Amino acid sequence: MRSIPVPSISALKISELTISVSTILVTSAVLVMCSAPAQGHQFAHCYKVLKPLGAQDADAALSSARAKLAKNPNDTKSLWIEGMALQLQLKPIEAEKAFLKLLDSAKKQSASKKEIAAIYGELSILQTQNGHGQDATASFAKSLELDSQSPNAHLVRGWQLWQEMNKDALAEFDKYIAMAHDEDSYVSKAHYLFQIGRREEGFKLLAEADKKFPDSPFLNFERAYMCLMRNDLIGAEKYADLAQKKLRIGGYIYGDIATQYKRQGDIEKQLNALRKMGVYWPRPETYSVLALYLHQRGKIDEAAKALDKAHELYPSIEEYVDRKCKMYRMAGRWKEALAVAQYKVEKFPKTTHSYIARGLCYEALGEYKKAVEDFDRGIAKNANWREVVNRAKCNLILKNYKRVLDDANAMIASHPGHITATQLKVRAFMGMGKLNEALAEADSLSKMSADNVEFIKLRAEVLQKMGRTKEASAELAKVKKVKAAYE
Repeated sequence: MRSIPVPSISALKISELTISVSTILVTSAVLVMCSAPAQGHQFAHCYKVLKPLGAQDADAALSSARAKLAKNPNDTKSLWIEGMALQLQLKPIEAEKAFLKLLDSAKKQSASKKEIAAIYGELSILQTQNGHGQDATASFAKSLELDSQSPNAHLVRGWQLWQEMNKDALAEFDKYIAMAHDEDSYVSKAHYLFQIGRREEGFKLLAEADKKFPDSPFLNFERAYMCLMRNDLIGAEKYADLAQKKLRIGGYIYGDIATQYKRQGDIEKQLNALRKMGVYWPRPETYSVLALYLHQRGKIDEAAKALDKAHELYPSIEEYVDRKCKMYRMAGRWKEALAVAQYKVEKFPKTTHSYIARGLCYEALGEYKKAVEDFDRGIAKNANWREVVNRAKCNLILKNYKRVLDDANAMIASHPGHITATQLKVRAFMGMGKLNEALAEADSLSKMSADNVEFIKLRAEVLQKMGRTKEASAELAKVKKVKAAYE
């Protein structure tokens, strides 16, 4: 990484800031699903720019900048901050667009050559990251044309030669270190060495820089990245821990570490890495992934806490509450599920499924009347949802046979041959005293599967009610033969 002194653009005093140009190809990191980690030094100086402005993270900086841009779209300082914040959020495409707007505004405001060169320098790196090769080449050339003497010029030239696979790139990185002599210049060269296969040299250079800049979190973050790429997960986690003690961004690296642990089959270490990601990268995706894996490992209480944390930070997202309710239902913890469902009804009253979720809990707890009331609220007319069957089951217990029949018929109309619905029809007809109709439905089940024990028993039950005890006994004898055959 490197420092780019940026003189004032009009009256905005950007000369007070130290501006960063990213020094690596940004990967499309999406937490655990990413195929390769994003490196730390790509955003280190972006963070340093934001911190003096009073912003503690990318979200705050971006929100503040965009609020000002809403009033003045040509506010160059806010455009610069927007571009930096977007890089921190791993959104290089959007960052490139912000810098294009910045470039246009700076030109209109007659910014100096060095100012324009700095913007082109940042833009050239973003265009390289985003695969816009021809645009990047033009931006490299323009930046160097306007400023060929500053430390940043050596960085830009080094990047340009790197893209051209020119061995002279290393000399430019050395010149950059000689002129800038800051932590970022060392990290830039170290990353370049790592990328061209001279990994040990890169790692040694970072160790050397660590002696000169012992308080820098960015050196450790780059070392964490290098260890991760070497599949040294213990080292990656060690350096990530050191970096995160002082760095408020980049915690997604624990997702990449967790992915590698999972591939090695070390689930406990995977979970520990995901827990750290929850601390250092509190995003919706983080908690979704953490809760998922905790649930799969049977750690229900901890998974619930992860979903609670997610809901606390993102209260408008219904998914977290819904998932917590489903998780408790799957675990058979119905009272806890009911409490969550009740909250879901109160928090998201316009969502009809909230009532269905509560109805399922009431059903499991034996409160069938309340269950039916909630199913009625949540199930739309002519719906073919599976919860229609749940409502029919509750009504069967409540002896509302006409309603059972209506729901069963509706389900069969949309799902011909639906077994559970047909069974409910049999029982509804039995409850209504329509035994011939009940037997006809039982016969249809037998035609579907003559050896199904449940179907045979149900038919025997109907025959018994009809007083045809001999035939009922024959059916029950058949049950014994079927069981014996399978044994």
